[in-house]
Amino acid sequence: MLDYLLPQGVKQHGEYCVGSVCGEAGDSLRVRLQGHKKGIWCDFSNEHHKGDIVDLWCQVKGIRLPEACKQIREYLGLPNPFKARKSYKRPEFPPYEPEPNAVSEYLIHQRLIRPETLNLFGVSWDDRHYILPSYKGEELIHWKKISIHRPQGKKIVSSSAQTEPILFGWQAIENLDIRHILICEGELDAMSFAEYGIPCLSVPFGGGGGRKQSWLDSEMESLSYFDTIYLVMDVDGEGFESAREIVSRLGQHRCKVVELPLKDCNDCLREGVSKEAIVESIQQARSLPPEWLTSKQQIQTNIPHNTLLEQYVLSWLLNNHDDPHLIFSHIGPEDFYWPSHRVIFEVALELNNDGQSLGIANIISKLTQRQVFGELIAQGHLDDLRLIVPDDNIVAVCEAIRGLTTRRQLVGAGEMIQRIALTDTNSLEAVSKAQEQIIRVVNREIRQNNLVTTAVAVEEAMTQIKDAMAHPGELRGVPSGFKKLDWYTSGFDKCQMVTVAARPSMGKTAFALNMAHHVSVELGQPVIIFSMEMSRTQLMRRLLAIEAEVDCKKLKTGQLNGEELAKIQAAYAKLQVAPIFIDDSVGMTPTRIRLACENAMMRGFGKMSLIMIDYMGLMNPDTERKQDNTNDRVTAISHGIKAIAKSLETPVINLSQLSRAVDLRQDKRPMLSDLRDSGSIEQDSDMVMFLYRDEYYHRENSKKKGIAEVILAKQRDGDTGTIDLVWDHKCTKFRNIVMHYRDELPPL
Repeated sequence: MLDYLLPQGVKQHGEYCVGSVCGEAGDSLRVRLQGHKKGIWCDFSNEHHKGDIVDLWCQVKGIRLPEACKQIREYLGLPNPFKARKSYKRPEFPPYEPEPNAVSEYLIHQRLIRPETLNLFGVSWDDRHYILPSYKGEELIHWKKISIHRPQGKKIVSSSAQTEPILFGWQAIENLDIRHILICEGELDAMSFAEYGIPCLSVPFGGGGGRKQSWLDSEMESLSYFDTIYLVMDVDGEGFESAREIVSRLGQHRCKVVELPLKDCNDCLREGVSKEAIVESIQQARSLPPEWLTSKQQIQTNIPHNTLLEQYVLSWLLNNHDDPHLIFSHIGPEDFYWPSHRVIFEVALELNNDGQSLGIANIISKLTQRQVFGELIAQGHLDDLRLIVPDDNIVAVCEAIRGLTTRRQLVGAGEMIQRIALTDTNSLEAVSKAQEQIIRVVNREIRQNNLVTTAVAVEEAMTQIKDAMAHPGELRGVPSGFKKLDWYTSGFDKCQMVTVAARPSMGKTAFALNMAHHVSVELGQPVIIFSMEMSRTQLMRRLLAIEAEVDCKKLKTGQLNGEELAKIQAAYAKLQVAPIFIDDSVGMTPTRIRLACENAMMRGFGKMSLIMIDYMGLMNPDTERKQDNTNDRVTAISHGIKAIAKSLETPVINLSQLSRAVDLRQDKRPMLSDLRDSGSIEQDSDMVMFLYRDEYYHRENSKKKGIAEVILAKQRDGDTGTIDLVWDHKCTKFRNIVMHYRDELPPL
């Protein structure tokens, strides 16, 4: 081959020598003929010219890699290993708007894709969608439209019909001579990699196996020119399944799996992750072990599923298509194991949502539009389904199918946990990621269906009303231990976010600890405390002081007399068995708090009766973008805390600071407008309480020395008012004012 390419060259000491790629005599360009570097060459007069024998062919002939590979095959007399591609339609480019609009603003300002990059990839838009064309050379092969609006969180995607599925992004790299390429799971991610200066292509149909990776048949030859293919798929079951299928088709020897610092590249771009961190992730990419490529086939027959039950459901739909809601309210497309069954169900659901009949003609029409009728699903298959006699108890069948889905998800979670264990070097992060995989499955099983009719909801409400009438005077929620406060609130309800706010040194932590002490020590119910301000040792000293009614300062200095020591020992014995759990990690996020609570439940500690967060100003949001301001951060944290209360069905006591505006007024009593940094705290909170101690501001002439006011400024479903409590600053304890308690209660 060298004699053919460079006929003026000569052999010298195990090397083939020539002047340059132009072919003149000399020895500046040398090609190794022996050893493990056989075929490697370098032009020492121009060190940018080097590579392997294929690169040399490109340089000598002045052509690009694909054409060079074809010429080398012809020169060696090798047959083309790639089968002829199936014939497809060539699409017309869809209508688009030439001028910038809300869609382009979304891509540029929210997704941070620059106009130059959008132009490089040929992206355009209409009034609601961005249009993603896939080219080969100058020819449009395929296009996809994605709406920037997501009703009920559902991604709306359409694409050109009966066109060839190919990778997105060839147009952006066609002028690059590269031997390595990234393949990711989304067009926005491919463009985000381009923002980092890293060439990348995107799969057309996302994660998962089977037909979603049908593009491989069209791209085998194009991808054969790359030495290394880096796969950047989402870290979930479908992402891993797609990576496994791609690797099995393209070859384990040249495919590596990349794990980015965040979920995907666009998240990294928006969160300000550096290019160095992205490059480091790519450099740390790993190959999939051979056993992972075959394990799916080996356990395929053992994957939990029941073909007959799925056929029962589809038969019921096809034969009782006037009343399909009974099924649609219990299961979804993801509950079907077989792709053909899943597609039929999706089509039926789509027809139902469009208000159309589920007749066989409409089903076939929709399947034809999806280009699956006659290939994935035949007429005979639908006829066979209609002839099956379904089980009368169709709800029980649906529940059984859901159960099988949960078991399949456990299998997928197990595979992901195995992958995490083998690839994640940080053991704490690995445990957290593994726990999240299991909790996702647990959450799905616990919250099977939150959508109920008014008949169900009003029945639940009437049951609560009748129960309250049967037990007059009893608290309906978790008691605070303060009688007048409980009279106003009837206890803290499950799902409530209760914000306790005050200026520094008013006793926020002490007040919340008093309530936590009452619930856990006096009532024996589990309480979890997340303290980002005080260590667990400081918290326990306070709880000992509250229980023993001993000066907290003496606990710190150790200056206790015999009587006080006896009280502390008795308090120690009670607190040792109290169901109190403390996490004093710094920088907690709402998700980490939720996971910690769920972890406590999974470890057998039971459902928490109360969650205390001290305090939200020291928390971090789950995700934070570099353009976010303080208001954005606090809003995200507040929404997250409210979500914790709702998802765990447990009241959350959320401590918060107040703005300095309080100290600038003559009347220092706080108001709702004083809540710091965000109006979302007031909006998300079901209850807002302020603490005010008059003697803090008027030490000499205060008429309320030793009294703390609890100002109930907001209660979503109750009255507001002010509750006076005795404040013992030495042992940081709040007490009821017993003498005047009955006289001060509002009339019933």
